[in-house]
Amino acid sequence: MLQLVSANDVDSRQLAALYVGADSWSLPWLPGRTVDTEVAAAAVGAGAALLQRPSSDDPVWVEIHRGAALLGVSARELAEVLDVLCVVPDQILECRQGRLRPQLNIKQRNRFGWVTRALTGCQRLRHRL
Repeated sequence: MLQLVSANDVDSRQLAALYVGADSWSLPWLPGRTVDTEVAAAAVGAGAALLQRPSSDDPVWVEIHRGAALLGVSARELAEVLDVLCVVPDQILECRQGRLRPQLNIKQRNRFGWVTRALTGCQRLRHRL
């Protein structure tokens, strides 16, 4: 059996995608799922990034949300599957400078107007959770 990609965390857990034939990959950490090559690579990349337990403003959340979306789950659900305890931002703002900010709700925007003014020019990424 071929192994596409793998990642290890500090607890020596291994994320891997195993080739099962006809552009199908099995994710042992998501039992019963077979995915194509693109999704397998994105899933392992997102999982590896999650295993590092990034802070909520880390730019890697863009990759995590995209990889989880390709799997058809949310970043929070992926963290639960991997048993990773970290703060998962529901929605993120991707700024041109490469920095991320959690999406503020209306009350926070009214209270922290200076934050929203500083974030002009940022693009909001929406993800179903």
